[in-house]
Amino acid sequence: MAKDKSKAGKSSKPSASSKLQEFSGFKVLPVHMNRGTIHYLYMKKHESRVDSTATPKDRTLFLLNLPTDTTEAHLKKLFKPYARIVNVKYHTRGQQQAGEDDDDDDDEEDTNAEEEEDQIVLTKRQKKMKNAEEAKKKESDPSNKIRQLLTTGSYAHVVVLDTKELDNLLNMGAKRRDWNIEDEATLPLGFDRYRALYSLSHPSSTELQQRVDSFIIKFQAAEYEKERIAAEQQNKMDEDGFIMVTRHHRRGTNTDGTVTVTAAKSDRQVKPQKKKELVNFYRFQMREQKRDQLVELRKKFEVDRKKIEQLKQTLPILPRWYAGHLSKKVRFERFPPYLIQLLARILYDTNIRAS
Repeated sequence: MAKDKSKAGKSSKPSASSKLQEFSGFKVLPVHMNRGTIHYLYMKKHESRVDSTATPKDRTLFLLNLPTDTTEAHLKKLFKPYARIVNVKYHTRGQQQAGEDDDDDDDEEDTNAEEEEDQIVLTKRQKKMKNAEEAKKKESDPSNKIRQLLTTGSYAHVVVLDTKELDNLLNMGAKRRDWNIEDEATLPLGFDRYRALYSLSHPSSTELQQRVDSFIIKFQAAEYEKERIAAEQQNKMDEDGFIMVTRHHRRGTNTDGTVTVTAAKSDRQVKPQKKKELVNFYRFQMREQKRDQLVELRKKFEVDRKKIEQLKQTLPILPRWYAGHLSKKVRFERFPPYLIQLLARILYDTNIRAS
């Protein structure tokens, strides 16, 4: 009996220790990081009011408190003995706070999009070509060479292949699990990651030329497609009996054969507006105006004074009685003195010549 009790005690201990601990409805999954640190993941079955094909309830695991360097390869290696991962949808804390109420709408849109995609039946050859093109795009995409880091407290919806696999994940035993991947060197971290970012942000001239050429080819193809659609719709009557009037833009070709498009200029030319300045609005403007007027008066006075001096030097001095007699005879009160002197000189000369 004692032996049986000891056996029962030994068998009960591993069964209790093999289960994961629970906290507030979550299964606590510890993983061992670098330098002996332990990170705790929290997981449970996904629950939602609306069932979506993107995140089905019976095949989706809700995973909380992801490490910042989490990738799909990490999760596949972590859950490899228990489930096969189909898709992983990451969420950050900012998205959780801002878009918490829009989860149902997003799920409905995902279901509609996937239902439309399921209606399209592709042959095996078309599927192979499509998969090859997608793989080629992923290889050529430089962003795939850089690990996308998550924010602290991020979570994810992990979709597995079968409902039994989800139960296996929730009932997995407690043991040491390391957080690493085989191709860790291909997705660097730390200084190596920033160095890779710098090298990708400064591509070579040949790579830039290839990107520019591909962009120009796509742009020209889109322009030709627009022209073709516009030509088909020209003078075409719709269901209501109206004819759509379209406008043709002027296009030309350069010497190298490339197409140039001239922008349409507006008929109305906008004239530049003159600056409106207020005159004599401020006191300093009034002071400056008065000062300028005084300066102009002084200049004129100096000019008149110089003219009078020149007349005095050139003209002989007339008798006072003659100038006074002339001023009384002809009323020149409003004329300046040098004009009176000049007129008196002219009259004096004429009188002398006449005599």
